[in-house]
Amino acid sequence: MLRVSHELDEGVKDDFDILSLIRVSQIRKMSSAFLQGLSQLFAAITLATGGAGVLAVTYLNVKDRTSEIGLRMA
Repeated sequence: MLRVSHELDEGVKDDFDILSLIRVSQIRKMSSAFLQGLSQLFAAITLATGGAGVLAVTYLNVKDRTSEIGLRMA
C-alpha cells in the first residue's frame, strides 16, 4: 500500500521505513536520556560558574579588608 501511495515502481528502493512500537519506544527513551544528560551537564556548568563568581567576589572583599583589619589590631 505504501509503495502504491508513494508511486514507486518495481525495483525502486523504498523511500520509507516501518518501525515497530518497541523500536519507537527505544528511540524515545534514548533521546530522553540524551536530553536529560545534556541538561545535567548545563546545570553543572552553571553551578560551577556561579560558585567561581561567588568565590571571586569573596576573595576580593577579603583582600580589600585585610588592611582594615591590620589597622584595627594596631
